[in-house]
Amino acid sequence: MGPNTGTTIELLNHTDRVASMAWSAYGRLAAAGADGAVRVWDPTNGATTELPSHTSRLRSMAWSAAGHLATGEAGVVRVWDVTERRVLTAFTVDGYATSCAWSRDGEALAVAGSWGLHLLQLIE
Repeated sequence: MGPNTGTTIELLNHTDRVASMAWSAYGRLAAAGADGAVRVWDPTNGATTELPSHTSRLRSMAWSAAGHLATGEAGVVRVWDVTERRVLTAFTVDGYATSCAWSRDGEALAVAGSWGLHLLQLIE
């Protein structure tokens, strides 16, 4: 592969390092920062949305096929309706949620951390 010929652009204005990011099936990019912010960028119109209510450094995130975003931080995993900027549901966990992954049908969310693995059953 040759040298990088891409253009670097600053998109999401985090004030601390970005700990996790994920592209949705619909083309939006979400980034979770050590500053506790989750910002979602829509490349079709350049709009940025910030999700409120995070109280600590975010460590993980994952998009469902339906376009909901799971975010993991110390003590809690939240499932967001990003368009409405509201939490659909939240789950308490021990310690940091370090990884999140949706099932293909969106009815289960796997969450991992120092405690092991939780499989959360839900219906989108």
